[in-house]
This record gives sequence, C-alpha cells and structure tokens, in this order.
Amino acid sequence: MKRLLMSGLPMIFMLLLLSGCSESPLLVGDYVRMEVVKGATLVYKTKEAPEIEKAIKRINGSPREETQTWELPEPIGAIAFYSESDGDGIILPLFEGGVLVEGYFVETDFDFLKR
Repeated sequence: MKRLLMSGLPMIFMLLLLSGCSESPLLVGDYVRMEVVKGATLVYKTKEAPEIEKAIKRINGSPREETQTWELPEPIGAIAFYSESDGDGIILPLFEGGVLVEGYFVETDFDFLKR
C-alpha cells in the first residue's frame, strides 16, 4: 500500500501541475507602440512599455474561446501593436468584451474603451 501511494503521488502532483498551466500566449513579440481605434476615432495611443506589456499580458492571460463556428458581428474597432524592428504590426479586431486573435475570441475589458 505504501509503495502504491509513493508511486502514485508524483503522478498526481504532475497532473495537478500541468492542469494549472496556462494556455500558450497568442501575442508574442517586442512591441513599441499600441493604438486603439473605436469606430473611426483613435481613442488610445501609447509608446509606454509598461502599458503595452499590460495589454499583451491581459490578452494572453484572459479566457479564450475558438470562433470557428461563430458568426461574429462587425468589430467596433481595432487594437494595433507595432514593432520597432520592421515597423510592421498586428491589428486585432475589437468587439464589445474582447478581441479576436488567431481564431480565438479573447475576453478582455480594457479600461481605455470606457472613455
């Protein structure tokens, strides 16, 4: 019994550890500028690294759901992240309550949208 318990404990620990791991990040990169457009109006713009990192962490750490079978409404705007190296960026469609990233609807509630 003791042997069974000792061999099973590490397996249980590993399963608990793996189940607590978060999903892989959807946004990866070094971005130096972020812009948010709602409708046709620029509502937020920053080059502040902590603000950009906060938005990326929120997107990567928020609940997400695959949208393959969804019929999404028209976006209310977009969030764009621009990199310094090539000036290119990634533009994410913005919806009430979230953004669309690589086929996932990511539930976010950004403060800058409440302005």
